[in-house]
Amino acid sequence: MDKLTDYIEYWNQKVSAWFQNTDKTDIYLMNLSGFQMDAMPEPYLGNPRECSIAILNYNPGQISNGSEQVKLYELYANIVKEKGYSFIVSSFPYLQTSNFLNEIGLSEFEKYDGSKWWQKRNTWIEHLICIKGKKNEKGLMPFALELCPWHSLNWNSKRFISSLADCQFKDYINKYVISIYENAISNSLCGFGLCIGKSFGQILELFGYSDETCKNNPRSTDGGIKLHPTKERYYRVYRKGEYIMLNTWHQGGNRTPSKDFWEKETELIKNMV
Repeated sequence: MDKLTDYIEYWNQKVSAWFQNTDKTDIYLMNLSGFQMDAMPEPYLGNPRECSIAILNYNPGQISNGSEQVKLYELYANIVKEKGYSFIVSSFPYLQTSNFLNEIGLSEFEKYDGSKWWQKRNTWIEHLICIKGKKNEKGLMPFALELCPWHSLNWNSKRFISSLADCQFKDYINKYVISIYENAISNSLCGFGLCIGKSFGQILELFGYSDETCKNNPRSTDGGIKLHPTKERYYRVYRKGEYIMLNTWHQGGNRTPSKDFWEKETELIKNMV
């Protein structure tokens, strides 16, 4: 069994065990806390064998509030329970058309807040693809991988980083997150990875990546570079051998970069790859 097949089957079994309430040995729960355990874990979205870009996230965030939002998410979880995790998420349902969603039993899922969030992010992703001089003619979806599959109201990067001092946990993250992410990068249209969040720099360095941000750009005190004179968004470039990661963050949130940054992003990306 190859690495990606093993990964996909592993999470099919883990998510199925969550539905049956039989998974009592989750390594995340042994090292971290504060999760919404009544929400289905979402370790990844998309197809790691063929994708537009590979994205590494902290975790899936919190479940949207409101009766309609909860109902839409419960519908999504029930379809996953019925048909299997990889069968549903390989198509990246958060970015699918209403006709496709109707066919797999997810009517009106495009109204879910998570879908709206991903639609906005995917517009930015298509911009990144164009920078590389590529066209997404096949309509490839991103592959989004989570450092942690569990939803939570807040993400604690410091706790996660300190937990990596445990060799068993670090080996697990390397096997089931970092190495899968690197495989997806190799299989992506963009050819580089993307991660959004300031703490990713420290995390990537623990797995052998080095900061290779262009030295010609002025840096902030924490090492990021600003591509806009008045807006608080920062960028860094990390590399490990053939793998290149673009890291960006905005103070106080996980927002998608606006078009105000696109011209300078183009310069940065052309210089990094």
